[in-house]
Amino acid sequence: MGTIGYQIFLEVSLLDAFYMTIITISTVGYTEVAKMDAEAKLFSVFLIIISLGSVGYLFTRIVSSLMEGDVREAIRRRIMEKKIEGFKDHYILCGTGETGWNAMKRFQKSNVDLVIIDQDEDIIRELTDMGIPALRGDATKV
Repeated sequence: MGTIGYQIFLEVSLLDAFYMTIITISTVGYTEVAKMDAEAKLFSVFLIIISLGSVGYLFTRIVSSLMEGDVREAIRRRIMEKKIEGFKDHYILCGTGETGWNAMKRFQKSNVDLVIIDQDEDIIRELTDMGIPALRGDATKV
């Protein structure tokens, strides 16, 4: 869009228009390839605003994607592993069906260290949010 715009407003070659686009977007600010009239200057302002907005939006999306996805999960898992490594004489509860939930509640009331293994990632996330150490896995294959 920038290259075409500069070709139209400055009446320059494709290479010069591309060059103008790059120096404008990158805010390097080298010398213009042609005399800038009011329309070309307004186009440059528009291009800078759109470009900075696009880059800002892209950066925000990348950061939020990382924080909401794998990075957040990796941090959560590492904290949980550190907590579990510190346990001694703890219990491991395999599965959180109805019986598992009741057993978990009793363990919590007894104030003993407990680790839960379950296959369901949603349950693991719920337990972790409750502050209960939980790992995703199939206890029948351990």
